[in-house]
Amino acid sequence: MVAWPYNTTTVSGLADVRTTDTAPTVSDLGTISASGTATMNFDTHNAFKFTVGGNMTLTFSGTIPATQIVQGIIEITNGGSATITYNSNFKFVDGTAPSLTTSGIDILSFISFGDSTKVHLFHIGRAMA
Repeated sequence: MVAWPYNTTTVSGLADVRTTDTAPTVSDLGTISASGTATMNFDTHNAFKFTVGGNMTLTFSGTIPATQIVQGIIEITNGGSATITYNSNFKFVDGTAPSLTTSGIDILSFISFGDSTKVHLFHIGRAMA
């Protein structure tokens, strides 16, 4: 699990202390072709980008410890040009997956409060230039 912007450690069981400033790195998953899967590895990154090249699946791997918050961002190009099937652990506002731009860039944000069965996904930018 990538902690950003800080890794934390418990000191004498009393408090979490910021110990290391870790800049996020982007995992470029490339173009996901028809019937492909984009897997976001939460153990190594918290920022992802990919281009939709056909009907595809979006999922994640990695550990979400019960005591940690995992959050990040996703840049999707041409997301509305095909059908994206989301991992069932992604949760959406009103239970509905976002409507993405057919030709252009959408920005999504995700957060989990220590529960890999609930990764909340929010559409925060549409048709970004």
